[in-house]
Amino acid sequence: MQVIGDFVKEYSSSEDFIKKYNEYQEMRKPTEPEKPKTAAQMKQEYKENLQKSIDESEKNISQIPAKSKSFSEEGIKQMKEQLKQADDPNNTMFSHDMDKIMQDSYKQQMEMYDQQVAEWEKEYPVNNPQGLIKTWLNNFLDQSKDVDFNAKLAGDKNGRKKFVNQEYEYKNSTWKLCYRSGKETVESARKFAQN
Repeated sequence: MQVIGDFVKEYSSSEDFIKKYNEYQEMRKPTEPEKPKTAAQMKQEYKENLQKSIDESEKNISQIPAKSKSFSEEGIKQMKEQLKQADDPNNTMFSHDMDKIMQDSYKQQMEMYDQQVAEWEKEYPVNNPQGLIKTWLNNFLDQSKDVDFNAKLAGDKNGRKKFVNQEYEYKNSTWKLCYRSGKETVESARKFAQN
């Protein structure tokens, strides 16, 4: 176990490990919120999409069966009305108030993002995986501290081995891996981790 531990210790200080850690660290970085569009931009996109739908519907209306044509014509009429309403100065969906609401929401999202980045920088410092390694080692020590190496197994109706003590069936995968590895291996690993 000492040979494996020494290798792990040496590798975790290598350039290759630090490079992989930095890639992992970057993947864990919170995603910055997208800047909101202005009411004018949203209105422009809304109008363009609506106009595109109207144009496509008008182009395809000749291919619609006669009994369904009136339904399609009514849909086109409603879309044209919506297009007119988009330019109505009283339309709250594209008002200056909407710009303020969107900016306030974005400001709150940025404050949360800044907090998340600060926590991320603390948890995953650049080029310094030692804190994360320590966390992993402490997690291992915590999860392996109460493994019952004398736990009994029995086959179920499908032939799979299960713990007789049902409580053990709900233990996490690290606990079960330690059980399968055996007392001698786990105790050596725990001693190395504690050092």
